[in-house]
Amino acid sequence: MKKTKKNTVALFVILIAITISFTACSKDENNNPDPNANNGTSAERVINTAQSGTWRISYFWDTDTDETSNFDGYVFTFNSDGTLVASKGNT
Repeated sequence: MKKTKKNTVALFVILIAITISFTACSKDENNNPDPNANNGTSAERVINTAQSGTWRISYFWDTDTDETSNFDGYVFTFNSDGTLVASKGNT
């Protein structure tokens, strides 16, 4: 049971890190000198990116073991109410 909780926490941290990396590394082509005049704060962009679709685990390494297969068939969805839904299969 502890390993499942540990995996869930690790998965959540990995998903957040992936989401941040997608938004933090983009080039700002706005050329607007006012940094507050963009399309929302960094946090808002992360939230919008996370909620923009479904997510899958393509690689997960835990300590010295490849745990990716534990997430085969799972799809993760971040909802606007702050919940995270993990679905397996067609459900």
